[in-house]
Amino acid sequence: MIITKLKKQAKILAKKQSTKLSKALDIVAQENGYPNWPQLARKEQTKKTELIPTPSISQLPIFGAEDINESEYEEERKEDIPLNVKKHVNKNKLELIRRQIDFVTIEPTATGLGKSIIDAIKPMRSLLSKSAIHDFDSQQQGPESKVLHSGLILTADGLKNIKISLYRPNTKLGDPRFWPYSFNDYVSAGDQISVSILNSKILLINLSAITLYSNVQHPEKLEQLNLSPDIKNLEKEHSNKNLGDIKSKTVKAVDDLLSSSSNKTDYSKELLERLRHIKSKGPLKSIRKGSTGVGMTVEAALGIEPNSSKKPDYHGIELKSGRPGGNRINLFAQVADWNQSICKSSREILDKYGYDREDVDKKLYCTITAAKPNTQGLSFQYNESEDQLEEWHISDGLVAIWPGDLLRGRLEYKHKETFWIKVNTTVIDGEEYFTLDSVIHTKNPLLMQLMPLIRDGLITMDHLIKRTLNPKPKVVEKGPLFKIDKKNLPLLFPEPVTYKL
Repeated sequence: MIITKLKKQAKILAKKQSTKLSKALDIVAQENGYPNWPQLARKEQTKKTELIPTPSISQLPIFGAEDINESEYEEERKEDIPLNVKKHVNKNKLELIRRQIDFVTIEPTATGLGKSIIDAIKPMRSLLSKSAIHDFDSQQQGPESKVLHSGLILTADGLKNIKISLYRPNTKLGDPRFWPYSFNDYVSAGDQISVSILNSKILLINLSAITLYSNVQHPEKLEQLNLSPDIKNLEKEHSNKNLGDIKSKTVKAVDDLLSSSSNKTDYSKELLERLRHIKSKGPLKSIRKGSTGVGMTVEAALGIEPNSSKKPDYHGIELKSGRPGGNRINLFAQVADWNQSICKSSREILDKYGYDREDVDKKLYCTITAAKPNTQGLSFQYNESEDQLEEWHISDGLVAIWPGDLLRGRLEYKHKETFWIKVNTTVIDGEEYFTLDSVIHTKNPLLMQLMPLIRDGLITMDHLIKRTLNPKPKVVEKGPLFKIDKKNLPLLFPEPVTYKL
């Protein structure tokens, strides 16, 4: 990876010139055409994200259905969507997140559009059920049980009211499906379509064709967006006016549907003031060594008693305190669903994939990602048709399963509102002290973004399992800890707010 090589160059340079690593990083960045290291790092992360393949995530479960022949799929997309289209879609997704609109993404195929069939993928079914819009699980098969629901589709000319059919056909097991009326008038095969719930209506947006973000204001700037010719033509086709007019219509249509809300509750204001008061009194002496020391010290200063509860710490606000350094932060801990898993406990995973260490009988401390197998041969796969996260071993196959609803429920419970507290550390006479520095305040995670972020390798998980022999054999599991890089918090939480303490 380029970023890793450049870091090594900076470390060598820092040692050679006897200078700080931060200065060496900036020098390396400037040698590569960037004003400083943070800008280089952000650009490289963007490139890495753009290389993540866009999966064809609709229609998978209806292969083999009686009304669909597998041969009809031969002409469907088998390669990733063009990079310029992917950039455009990703910018639109970020804009939806910024506007606190949760969504799932579907992709209509040529066969599906031709036969008026769109598979209601399991994440979408979960979204509809949680929003009390529709419950496919309780719906009977057949046309007599079909439900028509009010919907909206956002086009270049603004919002259009549409009817959406929700049904389960008589064929096979009655795979859940939906069909927006006149869908072919608004989308093409391979387009990326977001599905959201807004004011009790199903909102569809063609992310491949609509511009939601605000860095394009005039038609002459269309070329700067580097869109494909098809997208450019579609933008022009839907209006005789310039792109600025198109964008203003689409953005205004969404604005009109959204209600403004404050990002700070009364308790968050109170907590912020208490933290500032604590800082004014000087550094806090750590009450415990190790990784948990900073969190326990900050909570003690707030008068929070030590406890093993998984509930949020301060009147429903979760506190996450960390030392400087290290980019990944803990989201939550959650074991697999052992009833569905091949391995039935953390102990069994440790026995099969752990390694020997002198200080303990056996240990499994490793990071699991969907990007590639780790040194233990373990990796993640997201099974979208079942909406479940699966841990696989490169030789043994399936290891463990986390249902999507289990992980989303854990995220919602733990991080309805969170203070991510950064501290600075110093050592005085062998004792560690903490000085409060800043807070990132997040609220209302967009739950449907969790599984795609794991699928794309942007959320990872750490196994922290060990067996000690003294005073008696005991297996300890401190995880599994699901983690995210701090810079990716805006992909999960709308508009995080940073406060200097």
